[in-house]
Amino acid sequence: MEAETVSITPNKRISADLIKAIVKNMGVTPDEATFVVQYNVITPLALAKITNRSISAIQNLMRPRQTNDGITTTFKKVYPHAFGSVFVLFDKNCYDYIINSVKK
Repeated sequence: MEAETVSITPNKRISADLIKAIVKNMGVTPDEATFVVQYNVITPLALAKITNRSISAIQNLMRPRQTNDGITTTFKKVYPHAFGSVFVLFDKNCYDYIINSVKK
């Protein structure tokens, strides 16, 4: 699975639940939480900090793995810049991962 190039656009998945999860995990203000997820891409480091996971845990979820349904990844790797670093696409999997990272 190759990473693809995407355009950076405003994040359409911002919700009150997402902001609450980030505020609880990181101890930041709602405005700061909104700023972190304002776009449709996020760095693996930012995702690790938001979810209180290690960077290697996030990178592992970006690696392809074989399943019964074929080759898949939890997080989709994208390149928003022609010569830049890899980012994670802020899709449903990313949203759900953040929501599920909140300690009860």
